[in-house]
Amino acid sequence: MDFLNQMPELASSVVVLIIIGKTLKETSIIPDNFIPLILTVSGALGSVALSLAIDTRLDIANAIVRGIISAGTAVYGNQLYKQTLK
Repeated sequence: MDFLNQMPELASSVVVLIIIGKTLKETSIIPDNFIPLILTVSGALGSVALSLAIDTRLDIANAIVRGIISAGTAVYGNQLYKQTLK
């Protein structure tokens, strides 16, 4: 699958992961240092589930990497936003 065809799925998963991260941060039940790990696992599992829903020919490794990239983008985007406001 071409990378440019995957952009809407990646963008939507990044937005969902940002919302999950902000929710986890506000609840303060989970320590802050575990939030990136939770987002990484959530991103990988969500990407696999999304790939299953869209296409039955599932490349699990590719879906997991897309989920990790989405989680990394969400965490990096959040930190970039915080650091530019300082």
